[in-house]
Amino acid sequence: MILSKAPTRIDLSGGTLDIWPLYLFLEDAVTVNVGITLYATARITNQPGSTITIISKDLGATESADRLDSLTKEGKLSLISRLIHHFAPAKGFRIETDCAAPAGSGLGGSSALAIAVCGALNEMTKAGYSNEDLIAVARDVEAQQLQIPTGEQDYYAAVFGGFQGWHFQVRNVTREPYPISPQEIQERMILFFSGQSRSSGINNWQVFRSYIDGDNGVRETLLQIREEARKVHNALLKKEWELAVKHIEFEWNARKKLAPGITTPQIEEIIRFGTENGARMGRVCGAGGGGALVLLVPPENRENLIQLARQRKFHILDFEIATEGLQISIEK
Repeated sequence: MILSKAPTRIDLSGGTLDIWPLYLFLEDAVTVNVGITLYATARITNQPGSTITIISKDLGATESADRLDSLTKEGKLSLISRLIHHFAPAKGFRIETDCAAPAGSGLGGSSALAIAVCGALNEMTKAGYSNEDLIAVARDVEAQQLQIPTGEQDYYAAVFGGFQGWHFQVRNVTREPYPISPQEIQERMILFFSGQSRSSGINNWQVFRSYIDGDNGVRETLLQIREEARKVHNALLKKEWELAVKHIEFEWNARKKLAPGITTPQIEEIIRFGTENGARMGRVCGAGGGGALVLLVPPENRENLIQLARQRKFHILDFEIATEGLQISIEK
């Protein structure tokens, strides 16, 4: 049996700037994120003959084919089936997948799942792919499935974990870890699910298309987001948390101007509740339009705010910081 797991992520600043080729147009952009232990997992076990069985626990779906060339690339499990076609295993197997992040949460669950599946299939087929190869395969196959451009930060967070800034450049992606312990960052965050699932990539695609079409408002806003993300990044490198939070808020205010529906009444209700009860600010995770959001809170206010949120029946997502990325284990 092969077990592969990859963390999802909370993005704090500079999302959307990680979409190719936007990051080439907006030079010297940085995206800030942190891996979290709401893992995506893939478990592969051998089965006789050439039969391939896919079981998705989180989606409640199953797909089976008597051989590879009869496995459909469409439908609810198309991302997994397309990845299987790419690795083209020569024998039958069963793959069981799951993701602890709610579907449509904006925490990069589908991308983390793609990395977990790639890691398991890479091990099974002995393809010998590097981490960078796995990222390229997951990114390109997910773009095929979605039929829209995909951002890259989710794949890097899934492969490497940790808390860092990502610099997307010509033929090169570099990471710059922050000198902040996992405990220090975790005790300043509370993660909520708004109860609304979002459709992957919709808001990002609207922004991408508007930029290409020459929308000056979108272009100016993306430049503002880039500048605020740089300031967040520089503040975190110096461990100046309060300054970083200030610029995360400025970035969020700019982001809300990008496209209609990035925030929602449910998201704003939770942010308002948070700021009225000791949080510094809140922001949506991912492209918005629903999904998860994070409140940034002084450590001394965190436990009280969590208790108040539970009394209000808000959906809190418990997590820890994932200091490691993709992990693969084998049981004989």
